[in-house]
Amino acid sequence: MTLRRGWAGAAIGLVLLVACWWLVAVTAFRTSGAVPTPTAVVGQLVTDGFGFYWSNAAITLRGAALGFLWGNALALVIAVIVLLVPAVEGVATQLAVISYCIPLTAIGPIILVVFGGRTPTVFLAALSVFFTTLIGALLGLRAADRASLDAVTAFGGNRWQRLVKVQLIAALPATLNALKIAVPAAMLGAIVGEYLGGVDSGLGVVLTVAQQQYEVARTWALALLTGLLAFLGYGLVALVARLVTPWAGAASGPSTPSARGLRVEGNGPAAFLRALGRLVLPLVVSAVVVLALWIAFLEVFDISRMVGKPPSAVWAYLVTDDDAQVNRAAVLGALLVTLRDAAIGFAAGLIGAVAVAVVFVLVRSLERTLMPVAMLLRSVPLIAMTPIIALVFGRGLLGVAVVGAIVVFFPVLVNVVFGMRSASSSAIDLVQAYGGGRVTALRKVALPSALPALFASARIAVPGALIGALIAEWLITGDGMGGAILRAVGGFRYDELWASVVVLTATSIVCYTVVGVLEAAVLTRFFPQAGD
Repeated sequence: MTLRRGWAGAAIGLVLLVACWWLVAVTAFRTSGAVPTPTAVVGQLVTDGFGFYWSNAAITLRGAALGFLWGNALALVIAVIVLLVPAVEGVATQLAVISYCIPLTAIGPIILVVFGGRTPTVFLAALSVFFTTLIGALLGLRAADRASLDAVTAFGGNRWQRLVKVQLIAALPATLNALKIAVPAAMLGAIVGEYLGGVDSGLGVVLTVAQQQYEVARTWALALLTGLLAFLGYGLVALVARLVTPWAGAASGPSTPSARGLRVEGNGPAAFLRALGRLVLPLVVSAVVVLALWIAFLEVFDISRMVGKPPSAVWAYLVTDDDAQVNRAAVLGALLVTLRDAAIGFAAGLIGAVAVAVVFVLVRSLERTLMPVAMLLRSVPLIAMTPIIALVFGRGLLGVAVVGAIVVFFPVLVNVVFGMRSASSSAIDLVQAYGGGRVTALRKVALPSALPALFASARIAVPGALIGALIAEWLITGDGMGGAILRAVGGFRYDELWASVVVLTATSIVCYTVVGVLEAAVLTRFFPQAGD
């Protein structure tokens, strides 16, 4: 019965979405034509023909699939190594965070310049999935039943046997959940790689052409097709998960795995400083590892120093060269614009997601109707939606804010709804026993219970908001770091390009860490058990 209600709600939500689309197209956007009617989009699909879309989609899917394979394989191997050698967990987790904080639109041009061809498509798809899968796998491996592990040990089993017989099986639900999320992420990475240029086919290429030629119906058709492919991949992995892990049941947790925050054991400033040290030390070690990998990358592939810049060249460009002050001013000026754009999108997405989550929890039928639609829209890669957002909301700050808000909105919505649904039923019953209504129970119990999920989502959303701002600047405004990176590539200013990537990545990591520290301070004050 519950499953039937879920399918019925999803069908109603889809019908409402199409009806609203149609209504908006024939009223608010009838003159501008920025929003075509559903029939116009279907007509464009028929006119272009199956061959046009499939020939390009197959190329993009191949790049996304290769990136999905390589990124997830590396993440799973590292997760197993962490379980076998627990001492490396802190460094491995921080490396995953660093990889997540590297903006795709910043690192992509470097990969294109160095390797050319379709390598950026595969590389960016792999980079997009690595963090999600590694953190999801680690969370799953830690979820193994302690009694089962002790039983294997009691019968003479070693660490490897505990891994194979207990931990890998226990990790399957969380790992498969992470792989579901990785499918749309891989599509995003692949399309960003195609948007960079250097290739003449693929969904990213034809999307670029359609946008440049103001082919509105085709732009919408391509964006919808991209989202549908990502959603089908998500559904396929979800089906596999249901078949492989039937014991996991229908319960679902947050759809965005997150790294553990700053754990504070004890009370007082000294405990907080010790916890901060445990966070910073792996980050410093990871930064050293990244620098070593950076230098090794340039040496192994014998990349010309005209194109590939080592850390010393970036330092000189920003600090010691005669023009360093001018260089810093240009990079930091662009960074401030990007931070402004990201902050607006982050705030809008966070506030909007919490407001909608509250409505969903209060009106369960509305959640069943609209949540599937939200998940479908989330499957559309952001870079495919951006041209449409530009058409609808314009090329000013509003369009940039909408792009950033979309990145933040969907993961926060899902996680906050889950957090509020996980509130203690006995606490809710107690509020109601003293005469409190549903709104009172929500305010006093459900919302505070959702704080850990909200902070986890916010931490993950901070780098996402930066990526959204960069994509919007890249494709809509031409301002900020997004526009500066494109101009640096076009002008062969590779010192500026590498410096921009370093500054952006460092900024993203700092923002991620700041939210983590704030999370620790709040949760330690109100949820001292959250760090256990």
